[in-house]
Amino acid sequence: MKWSSKVPKLDYEVKVENGIQREKDIYNVCKRIFPHWSNLNGSDMKLNTIKGGITNLLFSVTVRYDEKNEDTVLVRLYGKNTEVLINRDIDCENFEILSEKGFGPKLHGLFINGRVEGFF
Repeated sequence: MKWSSKVPKLDYEVKVENGIQREKDIYNVCKRIFPHWSNLNGSDMKLNTIKGGITNLLFSVTVRYDEKNEDTVLVRLYGKNTEVLINRDIDCENFEILSEKGFGPKLHGLFINGRVEGFF
């Protein structure tokens, strides 16, 4: 049985190797998942690399609306060839179920080679 996610699932792949293009792609993914971010430009969004991912590249994306209000999400880019070891459909399905039940961060959206999650 094929799993049907309740979150946006984009037919979009982030180019991992090129740092400048990767950053643009991450912003594009976020703007598609969060339509209220669509009018923001790069200066409104801040991307930081998070160290510690074993097989994934991890980034936080922060949008500051004003001096007191901001949102931060985690963007997870799957490691190269990890689909050989990890069934991403099952992984994302389990993540979404746990997220819905409050056992972990919220799943905001999926794309070809990663996902956007809540940031703790």
